[in-house]
Amino acid sequence: MKIQVDPHFTNLYENKDILPKLVFLSYHIASYKTISESMGFDSQDISVDEIYDFIQDLKLDITNRVPEVDRMEINFCFNILKSMGICHSK
Repeated sequence: MKIQVDPHFTNLYENKDILPKLVFLSYHIASYKTISESMGFDSQDISVDEIYDFIQDLKLDITNRVPEVDRMEINFCFNILKSMGICHSK
């Protein structure tokens, strides 16, 4: 499997907190996609901004710890999921 990412993501590899964030994001991207499909948006691509807003809403709605994520990390997660054939962003 070949993962192609933007060269600006090199600092993410050095961040030891990236793996927990990727797991968190993967789960919530899947949740968001499931919710969207149940509302009738079956063929809609999901944008980085939609996931970012979704995560920000989670911070207000739940009492559990929600990690700080930025759009670059969300984009990085989308790139990994896309390379695995799971999902892609618009």
